[in-house]
Amino acid sequence: MKRFSSPAIALAALMLCLAVLGACSQSSPPATEDPVSYPPPVTPSGTAPPPPPPPSETPDVTQTVPAITPTPSQDAVKEWAQNDVRVTPDVWSQTYADDAGTYQFASVSVPALTGAPQTVTDYYATLKMNFIARADVLAEQAKADRGSASARPYDITQSYLVECNSGGFISVRHASMEDQGGAHGETRTFCDNFRLSDGKLLTLDDFFKAERAVYLPVLIDEIKTQLAAKSGDFYVGWEEYVENEEVFPFDAFVMTPGGLSLFYSESVIAPYVIGTIRVDIPWESIENIWTLP
Repeated sequence: MKRFSSPAIALAALMLCLAVLGACSQSSPPATEDPVSYPPPVTPSGTAPPPPPPPSETPDVTQTVPAITPTPSQDAVKEWAQNDVRVTPDVWSQTYADDAGTYQFASVSVPALTGAPQTVTDYYATLKMNFIARADVLAEQAKADRGSASARPYDITQSYLVECNSGGFISVRHASMEDQGGAHGETRTFCDNFRLSDGKLLTLDDFFKAERAVYLPVLIDEIKTQLAAKSGDFYVGWEEYVENEEVFPFDAFVMTPGGLSLFYSESVIAPYVIGTIRVDIPWESIENIWTLP
């Protein structure tokens, strides 16, 4: 048997390997690497510069957008910033009693304003003192009435709610209730509207460009329209009360960024069980005749 030398075997093995590698390179496509994402360059400020928008997202500078023209009322109240006035309750209460027992309860709460003109602060301090003076007078009457069989202690209270504290104005609604031992108490609503730039107490006339003879019929028509839906609980002929200038709530209105709100106290146009009646009139309903004082 003929034997091959080691050099011959090595040469043959080398040639076989080269042939196999050549065949593989011809049959397989070259491999492709996945693209590598690198972070975008960072500017000195530490934020990456935004990529330019594609052409399809470039704004069309030739396109025109219709301008929104606000009505006078919207323009006047569109930005009512909160006033720099802080409101806290100033409360007083007292139980009137002697050895024979209690004959009257009394309490009052008025707004104490920090940052308001002195005239406004003085107004509410006076309002509180007037309540206390009336409570003292009624206490003597309550003490005298205590001997009757059906008598019970008097109860008088006065509270408030800030309806608006923005736009340079402050509007406060008060509810004053007196129960003198009868079948039920009676609540009266009254309001204050102040211009904070000078501390002026505003009237309803101050909010209208037109004279009262012009603006009042407009308000009355709006009130009648709103109340017609619930008039089944009102007095018969309630429209005549609404049209009566003598009972119109000139001292019971507040202003808000949305409009005017008027209040009819108990028993004015409806039985007391209906309570206080509120009517909200948007500025848009009276935009041709109202103004900011």
